[in-house]
Parts: sequence; C-alpha cells; structure tokens
Amino acid sequence: MGDEHAHELHGQHLAPNSVVYRFAREAFPGEGELRLSELAFTPTEADKASPLQGLSVWEERLTPPATALRLIAGEGAAQPANYQYIGRLQVGAVRALEAVVPLDVVWDVNADYGEAGLGHAAITGLVRPQNAPRSEYKKLRTRLTQLAIVEALVIE
Repeated sequence: MGDEHAHELHGQHLAPNSVVYRFAREAFPGEGELRLSELAFTPTEADKASPLQGLSVWEERLTPPATALRLIAGEGAAQPANYQYIGRLQVGAVRALEAVVPLDVVWDVNADYGEAGLGHAAITGLVRPQNAPRSEYKKLRTRLTQLAIVEALVIE
C-alpha cells in the first residue's frame, strides 16, 4: 500500500471482521480470563487532541505488535518494556456497543510511521462530550474490557 493510497484511507471504516489491538501495562483476573482495566480504554490527551479524537489502536495484519512497539518507542511514548499485555477487539463488536456517541473504528494514518505504521487506527466516540455523564463513558470502557481478548505480551 503506497503513501498516496494510505492517505485515501485516513478516517475510513475498518472492515467489521478486522481485529485491532491495544497495549496495556496491567491486567486483572476476571471470570477465568484476564481483563484490562477500563483505564486502558481511556483516551489520552494526545488521543483527544488528534483530528479524529480517537483512541489509538493497531490492526494486526498490517502492523504486528513488535512493529507497533518499535514505532511507539520511536515517538517518545512509553517504552515497550512498560507494556505487559495486549487486548484484541473485533471491530464489528466495538461498533455494536450502544453508546451516547456511536463507536467506530477508522484508519488513522500517521505519516511519521511510514509504511510500517499502515495498521494504525482509532476507536472514535470514546471522548466524552462536555455535557455527557462520566458514568456512561466509564460503563462503555468497562464493556470494551469485557470484549477484549487479553494475553500476556510476548515479543520474539
């Protein structure tokens, strides 16, 4: 996928059967499996300030976890060693959640990442509007933790 094609994708919807992932520093036992904290799905200040106002995630087929960690570390964010877990979400399941603002998963092309970062995407709809109740957004993030398939992060 060339640079010009990547820019055409920016803001476009990912396919419903796509799987995106997000890194996390900690996970907790929950009903026989690991769960991420709802804080793992809380948009950062950088997420809120981005044009898409979306939570940063990665599409695994285009950007494997080892590549994403290298790209993140290169931009001065948390060092890869701080991430111990990975949570995967199916795009269609994310879109199916009822929310104040409908959730979507769209391509978030970042020119700084180059070809290696073509799998960068964003979950939109998680930035709470000023008048929306905080409790609704906490519940929404908790539902995302219930959807996520969580594993220890192993990079070979």
